[in-house]
Amino acid sequence: MKKIISLGLAVLLSLFAFGCVSSSGESSGNGNSESTVWKVDETVMPFWKTNKIKNESILLVKEDISTPQGKLLFTPTEILSVVSYDNVRKTTVTYTLGEDFSVEGNVINAISDKMPFMTEDQVSGKERLAGFDYTQIPSTDGGLYLPFTEGSGFIERQIYVTYTYEEEWVGEKPKFAGDKLPKTIDKLSNKKDFELMIFGDSISTGANSTGVINVYPNEKSWPEKVWQSLETQYETKIGFLNKSVGGWTSENAIKSTESIGWVNGVQITQKGIGGVLEEMPNYKPDLVILGFGMNDATAGINKKTYKLYMQRIITLIRERNPECEFILLGTMLANPKALNQSKNQISYYEKLEELAQENKGVACVNIGKMHGEMLDKGKKYIDMTGNNVNHPNDFLASVYSMNILSLLIGE
Repeated sequence: MKKIISLGLAVLLSLFAFGCVSSSGESSGNGNSESTVWKVDETVMPFWKTNKIKNESILLVKEDISTPQGKLLFTPTEILSVVSYDNVRKTTVTYTLGEDFSVEGNVINAISDKMPFMTEDQVSGKERLAGFDYTQIPSTDGGLYLPFTEGSGFIERQIYVTYTYEEEWVGEKPKFAGDKLPKTIDKLSNKKDFELMIFGDSISTGANSTGVINVYPNEKSWPEKVWQSLETQYETKIGFLNKSVGGWTSENAIKSTESIGWVNGVQITQKGIGGVLEEMPNYKPDLVILGFGMNDATAGINKKTYKLYMQRIITLIRERNPECEFILLGTMLANPKALNQSKNQISYYEKLEELAQENKGVACVNIGKMHGEMLDKGKKYIDMTGNNVNHPNDFLASVYSMNILSLLIGE
């Protein structure tokens, strides 16, 4: 039987290739003990370090006459919960194995009409989707348009599965980056004053985390989760500043004049990093996480130019604080069916590798590679997105947190 449970607001890779964290080899670094006990919330505990995933998301899809179904990353040994979120009632809807769904290997099948789903024609744009407002964007399938929304429509149609498993993740496994970020680890380990700054595009603003768009269950954005997880792990207070702007490329990030963008759905104007620092004359970040690339690829910015812009950001910040260290994020992938947005974003990561090789105190992590590996394992893009184009949902945002925290917390 479906149960409705009222809840309050949610409270809540080692070898370095070109200086970046890769999926193999050993990592030695400052602050990396033989065995580090992770103290973080289970939603951001790296799934490759444990045998449990919290709230992996699926959007069940009905193809032709089949039952609605979707795939998990692993074959579960035990299903702990399957839920969806009702934003109108601010409640968690719980589904029961054998009554509402069945499990075959890593496939979840809806066996009652209580579980949310979409048809394949609705996903592809052949059929109009009723029940929420959305716009449409051109698909790579000629003549079709994909549903797109910055609201909660897809999120409310996704289910979230918590389960245990025995399989090993054989894909990208980011490793502790203590040797690349020694000053950061020293300051955190010794509870020194520390300032964390996030600077990127809309993904780095937190779009489409439920807490950012203010819908149930109001999960915090990945930047907030990284910040608060570091405070919890290192048992210290950390200063936090997020100057990310939606719609921006790395070119906007270095401009001395103001550019238009969006933060939490509100249009703003902001100067590039030089102007930001000018307006904060006493601000000296210790670690800056840079998240540009999604829009650079979409806008067709040359990869060599992208590298120059990213280097300029690093240089400008180090003019303020020469000791500042950096994490460069390889962006998640855009929907491969989104004609105008999917432009080989993952290829820009090679330029981040080069920057990490050429600059001390710089590490990078390839979130796009992990995202692609999840899709290769059978996940659908719509399983892990908030807007169906280029933003994560709460689960993929947690994958961002897992990747970043893996660089900053010992093995």
